[in-house]
Amino acid sequence: FTSAETAFHYIEKNQVRIIITDICMPEMDGLAFTQKIREKDGSTKVILLTGFAEFEYARKAITCGAFDYLLKPTN
Repeated sequence: FTSAETAFHYIEKNQVRIIITDICMPEMDGLAFTQKIREKDGSTKVILLTGFAEFEYARKAITCGAFDYLLKPTN
C-alpha cells in the first residue's frame, strides 16, 4: 500500500497475519501505525523496516508492540 490509511482500512476488513512497514511514512509514522494495528488486533505481527539505527526508535517499536525491528539494508 502507498498509504497507511488505505492499509489500515484493508486490515480492518481482512485477516492479516504479518505486516512489514517502514517507520517513515507520509501520513502516519510506522510507530503510530503499529500501535493502531495492535489496538485493533493483538495477533497481527508487525515488523518495522527502517534505516534509523538509533536505539530510541527500537525502544519505541518494542513499546508499540512490534514483533521485530530490521535495519536497512537487509538480506
